[in-house]
Formats: sequence, structure tokens, C-alpha cells
Amino acid sequence: MKDWLTDRYQVTFELLIPERRRLDAALWCRDPNKKKDQIDIAVEWEWDNSKVDKDFFRGDFRKLFQVGAKCGLALVQTRADGSRGMTQAERVIKNLHGCYGDFRGASESIAVIEVRRVVDEPCRVNFICTAYGLDDSSTKEVARWSFA
Repeated sequence: MKDWLTDRYQVTFELLIPERRRLDAALWCRDPNKKKDQIDIAVEWEWDNSKVDKDFFRGDFRKLFQVGAKCGLALVQTRADGSRGMTQAERVIKNLHGCYGDFRGASESIAVIEVRRVVDEPCRVNFICTAYGLDDSSTKEVARWSFA
């Protein structure tokens, strides 16, 4: 991901923000005439599905509203396999929508890309990637893939 981002954007990873916190990534469109003042895209991610479920919407996700970026992108992994069923994954998305609603006055457009593990067996793992537009409640399945 790092190489892809740096090929397409001016990027600062682990951008220091107020209160001794860090934004996972700040992206600026490559435009030689543009000042690097306002962040074009603020990015936060969490790959630990337990942290996504319990803490992400209360903590790091809120940074997307607090840095004054033009828009924000959250990347999360959820799981809907085994005994979890769909409950945890659906709760994560619901919580992110609710948090976005708490910042209703914010001008930022926020998108979430969810990588959901739907099958986890000794011989294979399946994923579904879905994009959510929190500002317009849009949902689009982007990809499905498996590892065997």
C-alpha cells in the first residue's frame, strides 16, 4: 500500500496532530501549483478486527473529522466467519455510521473500505471488500477473493 500511495500522492505517514496523536496518513494530490496546507485525504486504518469492533469508532476514526481534511478514508478489517456470524462486522459498520452522524455538521466526505473475512477454514480463506460512503449512505461491493 505504501508504494501505491507514494506513486500517486504526496504522502506523510504518521502525521503528528494536536494532543500528541498521529494520523496514519495524510495525502495531497500531486499538483506542483498547489500549496501543501489543507490535507486532501486523511487516512486511518485498523486491521485488528477486535480493535475495530471495540475502539476504532471512538478513537482513531474521529481523527478524520478533526484534522480539517477535504475528505477522509477509513480502512478496516472485520470478520463474519465461524461463531461470530455477521454480528460483529455489521456492528462495526453501524458504529461508524453512528459516529459520522455525531459529526453531522462536518463538511468532510468520509468513506469506509471494509475488508470482511467471510470464510476461515484450514484449506481456504475468503474475503469481500465493500466501500461505504457515509455522507450519502452508498454501499458498493468492490471485490471478492480467496486464498487456498
